[in-house]
Amino acid sequence: MPIRVVRFQHQSQSLARDGDKRILLFDPRMERGVDLLGDRYRRLDIGARNAELVIVRASTPDLIGTVAEGGMLRNLIGATPVRVLAPESPGAAPSLHDVEWSEPLSFEGPSPETLREAEMLCAIQAAGAAYRAPGTHYLLPNGQFHAKSFVRLADALQDYIDLIRLSDWLAYRVDESTALVADNGSLLALLTTIALRVRERLEHAPPIATLNEYPVGPTAIADAVDRFRAQGWQRLLFCVSVNASGRLAREVSALHDVETDVVVLCETHPEPADDFERFAHHPIERWRVNPDGTCSQCPELHLLSIDPRTYEIRPQLRLRPQGPDTHHAAENKEFWEAVERTSAVKLHYDAATAAGAGSPSRHLAVWLDAPQLLEDERFRSLCLEKIRAIDAPDLVVIPHHRASDALTALMREALPNLADDRILSCALGEAAEAAGEHLDGLTHVLLVDDTAVSGTTLVRLHQEVRDLRQEAIPRISAFVVLSRPSTTEDFDHLCRRFTHFDGRGRCPGFHFGHHLLSPGSECPWCRERDFLAERLDGLDGPARAEATKRLGRLAAMLEPPLLWGGGEQLRETFGSIFGELNPEAAFAAVSALAQYMHCRLDADRRDETIKIVDVPLILQAFFDPIIVAGLLRTLPARDLREPASDPALARTLRENARSYPPATIAELALAVTEGKLPAAPVRELLQEHEGDWVEALKALLAGY
Repeated sequence: MPIRVVRFQHQSQSLARDGDKRILLFDPRMERGVDLLGDRYRRLDIGARNAELVIVRASTPDLIGTVAEGGMLRNLIGATPVRVLAPESPGAAPSLHDVEWSEPLSFEGPSPETLREAEMLCAIQAAGAAYRAPGTHYLLPNGQFHAKSFVRLADALQDYIDLIRLSDWLAYRVDESTALVADNGSLLALLTTIALRVRERLEHAPPIATLNEYPVGPTAIADAVDRFRAQGWQRLLFCVSVNASGRLAREVSALHDVETDVVVLCETHPEPADDFERFAHHPIERWRVNPDGTCSQCPELHLLSIDPRTYEIRPQLRLRPQGPDTHHAAENKEFWEAVERTSAVKLHYDAATAAGAGSPSRHLAVWLDAPQLLEDERFRSLCLEKIRAIDAPDLVVIPHHRASDALTALMREALPNLADDRILSCALGEAAEAAGEHLDGLTHVLLVDDTAVSGTTLVRLHQEVRDLRQEAIPRISAFVVLSRPSTTEDFDHLCRRFTHFDGRGRCPGFHFGHHLLSPGSECPWCRERDFLAERLDGLDGPARAEATKRLGRLAAMLEPPLLWGGGEQLRETFGSIFGELNPEAAFAAVSALAQYMHCRLDADRRDETIKIVDVPLILQAFFDPIIVAGLLRTLPARDLREPASDPALARTLRENARSYPPATIAELALAVTEGKLPAAPVRELLQEHEGDWVEALKALLAGY
């Protein structure tokens, strides 16, 4: 009969409708304690007790006698007919038993099979084992269908009493010659429960096994069964947890020379055609998968897949290697050529901070010197143009540091009508004292700094200026020669901090000569130094000498040659998308691109997509080791490596082993130590080369 399940409270109770008849399947779960049966019935919702037939469920014959005693249960149930669903003897199948004091039943009651289905559907509903979410659909383990919902039966068997109840319907089918098999490992707890109950009855534990994963190949089931034959059995009880297409059940029943008893625990096909025993029917709408892996609903619904081994839900992942963003590199080419012309870059550098800051310096992988950049005529003209585009300020405040004089000169050139005493330079914490007499009549204060990395200096200065007087200053803006935060979040924070509103609406107040993303305090040169220092004691001979020499170069600010392994080419990156740059500027430009790509990958990732940088493409497209180093050292492992991409990288390395310069090979080896590349193909690459630097890298890769 059609089953409609309604769940009440925390127990497995369900109402099944047969026409207009309401039947309560009441499971008191007496295994939980010594409460009186009538007391447990009294706790039910009034809606659950409003039934025309009560079926009391148990897994042992004892409850038949307990119900027959009546007592409180008889008084509470009154004139409602009662039956007991329990095995007549230990190890027997559950059956319906009359109760002597019960009112006679005026209609044909449900069969044990109907109650079994109601019990299973109630367990699935109570555990939330039927997964369904708005805007999603599921790739079923068979790979043939996408479905609107997915039932993971194991989730309905988390309670040991649910395991006992389901095993009631299976344990009696098992004798000394029967083996138990389930279609996936998530049902192992059920098979174990059945085996224990059979052992109590027969003093014989049946062999049990599960398939490792959903059998896709045409002989996968036969092969699994053949491996299982060694345990000695003549008959197979095969449990299909959830049946969607019927293929698995048909293949099991068609096995040669094997007596099989196939049981489908939950059928989800809307109209099953095969004549298998089905414990429950939970129809699910589904759509056939096209040759390209999509279905008719994929454009509208997010796809989740079912792990064929565990039947757990996971994102449907696709690997999408991304090449370097050449457009972004080209947009910044002119800037990096200005950096090159003025030698305004330093690597692995301790840069002085503003006076009054918490620390006198901060360490950066890439330091860009704003005063030197301002010596470039084109870049200085750009900064002047942008300052003059800002509404004229009443007061300019510059934090005191090594760039203060250059910034003061820039502001006097850009704002010739602003009095000299209106351009102030002061240490952090001294803004109020420096502003002093200039507080009256302020309408616009402009904060000026050389660079914005984290924005801490500007934020602190903003707070000081805002607190200069009781009345709020209408407008506080900021200008930096170079905006170079490491994340878009830091940049957005600065933009929000200096945004103001006037009669026209929202007005941006954060301005800059040039903006790009660049690595912050995370320094790859420091990571290399710390790694070598940690491993140095394990090296000897030429390998130790090479590592010691490299450590010496990393002890202070880096100068060419920057890379290990024979040194990078010292010529400019002629014809590069980054500009014609010397090694320091080239590394800075490439690392800035890598930082931009990292932020973009994080923002663009979706559940169904694994996006990584295409390392094989990089190794084939770029011959300058410094470009390879900039990308590999800056990007984290998550952006560079996914196991599915390892074969493509190995093939690229093998095909081009002899063409890589030593510095590139050294960078690949160092990337392995950070988990960014697979070790095996890089080891093979090192075998193609000779030298002390090679021996040192081989020793450093030991254990990876």
